[in-house]
Amino acid sequence: MKIDFYDWELADKVPLKYAVMIARYKRQLLFVKHRERTSWEVPGGHREEGENILAAANRELCEETGANSFQMIPICVYSVESEKHLDYGGLFFADIFELNQTLQYEIETVKGFDSLPESLTYPEIQPRLLEEVLKQRKKVLMQESNLPGPRGNLKRLDTFIDFATAMERQMCLNASKLAEDANDPETFALMCGVAASIAHNCSEQTALAMCYAEHPSWRVREGVCIGFQKAAVKMKPSELLTAMAPLKAGNPFQQRAYVAGLCEPALLNDYIDASVVIDSLYEITMTVFDEADKLTEAQTALRKALGYGWSVAIAASPDYGMKQFETLAEQCKSKHIKWILRNNLKKNRLVKVNADWVAKMTQLV
Repeated sequence: MKIDFYDWELADKVPLKYAVMIARYKRQLLFVKHRERTSWEVPGGHREEGENILAAANRELCEETGANSFQMIPICVYSVESEKHLDYGGLFFADIFELNQTLQYEIETVKGFDSLPESLTYPEIQPRLLEEVLKQRKKVLMQESNLPGPRGNLKRLDTFIDFATAMERQMCLNASKLAEDANDPETFALMCGVAASIAHNCSEQTALAMCYAEHPSWRVREGVCIGFQKAAVKMKPSELLTAMAPLKAGNPFQQRAYVAGLCEPALLNDYIDASVVIDSLYEITMTVFDEADKLTEAQTALRKALGYGWSVAIAASPDYGMKQFETLAEQCKSKHIKWILRNNLKKNRLVKVNADWVAKMTQLV
């Protein structure tokens, strides 16, 4: 059996017999089970005579999954060639937003999976179709990255984190491990994979964070911080701090991920006890920079994060934060700690907290 894929432009030039959908719902891939079979298959079916292929895809998806709100995206034309037949079909990606709980027609069960089910109705065909869709989806992700350019597409990153399946996340991780140029679309894909995997894969988020927090690309390192900030939505504060604790004890790049990940106003104002973070900032600042001279790249990145992180934490807990900041100023002899202090005192958020205190501390350091 031979399976080939073609650009969508071929859809008007060959007889498309089938419409097949790789369907996503709540960050899982949907597979269906026919009433007369025990194996799983992706939604799809025959195109009716005279029916537009997109209409056929919409109809089959509704009939087989109960989807009543979705976006149908054409991916490509595919062909399956055997000794006796050559058949063409349209391959689609269906993003489902709402399912009707009542199933109709010949489908018995609809189920979401994080990976391919063990028992497939068409084991020689369906994995190839899924692989092609994932590849094309990643290609679109990279095209929409806004890279090369001054800013990556953070809105697209947020969408990927919120909706991507485990297999989409893994494809971005696997296919992009060597991406190092921060301005390369491939690096954006890796950033998306890292952030989404940390946000949703609690069992491996610490290991992923420790690995990618010291990645050569700053964009990928930032993905670690964004991932933890997204993970906070469904984790208890104690769970998040436990997951991030190895970063605090790690090398300066890993400590930078800890600082930048937690020093986010939304987290410190409404979620995590800011005093805990302030104590960590004090410990990291003194440990790394008290006797430092010439900084490494990792230490420079950490210093930059501390150069604003203190102000975020103080704004969330002014009394305790200002007290610890004053202690740091009184004890410090390091030019790097003074740089951290001065840069925080330049932040408007601190002026809003206590302008007189900022003026006094500016004179002191």
